[in-house]
Amino acid sequence: MERVSVDVCVVTYNSGRTFPQLVASVEAYMPQGTRILVRDNSPKPGLLDDLERRVSSGVEIHVVGQGDNVGFGRACNELASASDRPWILFLNPDAELLTPLPSTVGADPLCMIGPLVESPSGQTEATFGPDRSMWFELKQRVLRTRVRLDPDRPIDFVSGACFAISRERFLGLGGFDDRYFMYYEDIDLGRRWRGRGGQILIERGWRVRHIGGASANAAPLTALVRSYQSACRYHQRWHVVPQTFKAICVVEAALKLTLALIAGRVGKVDRNTQWGLFKYVIASPWNRVLADD
Repeated sequence: MERVSVDVCVVTYNSGRTFPQLVASVEAYMPQGTRILVRDNSPKPGLLDDLERRVSSGVEIHVVGQGDNVGFGRACNELASASDRPWILFLNPDAELLTPLPSTVGADPLCMIGPLVESPSGQTEATFGPDRSMWFELKQRVLRTRVRLDPDRPIDFVSGACFAISRERFLGLGGFDDRYFMYYEDIDLGRRWRGRGGQILIERGWRVRHIGGASANAAPLTALVRSYQSACRYHQRWHVVPQTFKAICVVEAALKLTLALIAGRVGKVDRNTQWGLFKYVIASPWNRVLADD
């Protein structure tokens, strides 16, 4: 089978520490002639100029845009529009390929294909799974039920951290909905993709390592608020019950705040950040949490 022509699309945000490993992995595991297209959302200008001086690679790196932080979805759409290859691979700047691209990429334009993504410790991450129903949100956020990862079962979405897709089909669907600044845009895309007859597959033999949380760790409260806003938008769009989702989030925020006040933090989130999120969730309106703009 002839190798498919692919552009690797990367949205960077203060990614100087991790980007060189990504480039090295693309050179090692992607077909010869693969290019890296970059949209830099970093607030500090000149980051990519510095990276180009530091990265020694035979891979072509093209900067599609830089400057204002336009959000993940809109930046990805810009990259897809700038590409002229039949397939594109979205890859987070804090991720690196561990195996070659599977032969299924390029075989069927109706298939969106994701890898098994592992953490630096080797644990498989929950980067794919079922749609985010209200019952699913309740189990995850309040009941703390663990997601069963089974790539052989029907997949409703795959994380924007890494997936390959037909560029024509992606753009034909309108790309990511850029009203999601970050988070839930991939779940929304999966729902629309399946609605148009598309299929989503996870390739067990395709593996990617993801550091994860590099941008979120720099501004944890902003990341948590963005996630809440995007989740509200998603449920308002598809389930028309934003009040129910907010009630779930209020309970979750209250429980986590209580634990944070006792222990000083919940996971990686300290008590001050958790308090800030609790106040934000409580203060946001109950009816039509986010209006469609």
